[in-house]
Amino acid sequence: MRRLLKTFVVFLLLSPMAAMAAEPYKEGVQYFRLDTPVPTKSGNNIEVAEAFWYG
Repeated sequence: MRRLLKTFVVFLLLSPMAAMAAEPYKEGVQYFRLDTPVPTKSGNNIEVAEAFWYG
């Protein structure tokens, strides 16, 4: 019974994450396209810069 309860709780905690992951990203909402490309250290490869803020 405890194992079933633990499995159910984990499922409830992870199911909203799966639903959010299915939505496609929208330009202007989750990311913004830069007007001028920024030079990268690796040449023509794409580099991803990430920022986080508790605002």
